[in-house]
Amino acid sequence: MAGRLGRPRSWWRDLAPRERASLLGMAGLVLALNVVGWGTLLLIVAPQHYRVSGSTIFGVGLGVTAFVFDVCHGRLMTLPWFARLYALVIRWRDWAHTKVDPYKIMIRARIADLRAKVRERLSSGSPGIVNRLAALRARVHDRRGIL
Repeated sequence: MAGRLGRPRSWWRDLAPRERASLLGMAGLVLALNVVGWGTLLLIVAPQHYRVSGSTIFGVGLGVTAFVFDVCHGRLMTLPWFARLYALVIRWRDWAHTKVDPYKIMIRARIADLRAKVRERLSSGSPGIVNRLAALRARVHDRRGIL
């Protein structure tokens, strides 16, 4: 590496002050983005045990794995066995989506219909359901001795 760039520090001296400032600015931005990203992961996301996709807990381990994979992805894809394995996993994922997505669409449509019906019932001015809910609440409060 020293042969290609000359002596280790000579290339830095050859840069104009504006080029040095630009290089330091870019390096500072990359460092700041890493600090913000890792800080968010370690200080906000991991302690709260946020859930992803309903059942997966997103923690530091998953964040580190994703980061390392993203950094190494290009290099890993140069390995023939890894490229084949990655393509196979992506094909499985796409196949699973073709099987599951129609059901997800159907479920989302039914949930939207149900929400619309509930919203319509509650906002239609029909005192029936509102009165029933109020009576139920009053009975529960009476049994518990709550005012």
